[in-house]
Amino acid sequence: MNKIVVYFSSLQSHFNQLYAGLEILKQDANYTVEYIYNYHTLPSNLTKIIYNDLTLIFDIDDSQNIVFEYYDQCDFYVKRMLTKEDYKKHPKTIPYGLNYSLIHPNCFLKKIYLKELKFSDLYKRFKYATIFIKYSLKYHYFLSKTLNINDSIANNNIKNMTSSPSDSNKIIFRARLWNPLNKEDRNIINQERIDLNRKLKEKHNSNFIGGIQTDSLSIKICPDLIIPKKTSDKKAYLKDLKKASIGIANVGLDGSIGWKFSEYITHSLAIVTNPISQFQIHGNLQANINYLEYSNNDECINQVQYLIDNPEKRKEMQYNNFKYYNDFLKPEKKLKLIFDEINLKSNLD
Repeated sequence: MNKIVVYFSSLQSHFNQLYAGLEILKQDANYTVEYIYNYHTLPSNLTKIIYNDLTLIFDIDDSQNIVFEYYDQCDFYVKRMLTKEDYKKHPKTIPYGLNYSLIHPNCFLKKIYLKELKFSDLYKRFKYATIFIKYSLKYHYFLSKTLNINDSIANNNIKNMTSSPSDSNKIIFRARLWNPLNKEDRNIINQERIDLNRKLKEKHNSNFIGGIQTDSLSIKICPDLIIPKKTSDKKAYLKDLKKASIGIANVGLDGSIGWKFSEYITHSLAIVTNPISQFQIHGNLQANINYLEYSNNDECINQVQYLIDNPEKRKEMQYNNFKYYNDFLKPEKKLKLIFDEINLKSNLD
């Protein structure tokens, strides 16, 4: 019997997939899962799990940086954006792998707002209860559907977040712009997303499903690309994913692999992406097998055209990603891979 104790300390949606996997593991007789309320005790990108008396730190941040203050305190450090170099250099690191928002029924998180009603200070009680009620709502199917909450169990459940390969020539690249905050890397990402959308729209017309999410920045600099309101929510986006056969992913914040890359795999798309081979990822995810790489927008356009001109290659890649999801990215299988590596490393010590 494997005993797992989760110290809930963050409201970040980055952890949704982790909690989904843990809830599914609870159905396996070989695992028990317990939650302990531990809010605000760690940085918001970290959470602590005790696994068979081993202390694990899960770091789901976009950054490639290891937080050594916590690395030094744990038995194993499970990191999302783990580079191959750091994996070799730091023996306690374990790859977390690809991430995306997936929400599974969870009684503890559905009622987490009750924890914040214990403050004697009325202001604090109201302030935190409001935040936690909003978080809990995404675990209520009917309420989240009625309120049209994008990141919720009504949208991001396992059934909605997967599909078999589509035999179409539809290409999808819906994106958002980042607030520049005087950071040049954000300006570069934003401009790449805008330019790619314009070029793909011009070249592929009705076969291109794209656009930029509406906000004050996109209205100002690319009003021609704004996604219409009626097709801008998560429900519409997931429908579009299921129509597409080719998905374009570009670099996320801090050089991370964005969630769209993972969503393309769960929906069995062929993928064109910025290089990702520097990261330690589960399984046999490989360039030219699961995805094609590009280093500039013109290369991206050419790679998309290659997949259109070679439908058998596109179909093969779609099947490879369908298989990768089922072997390595299903939330419970992914956690078993993590725990298996921890078991192996701890037995070697």
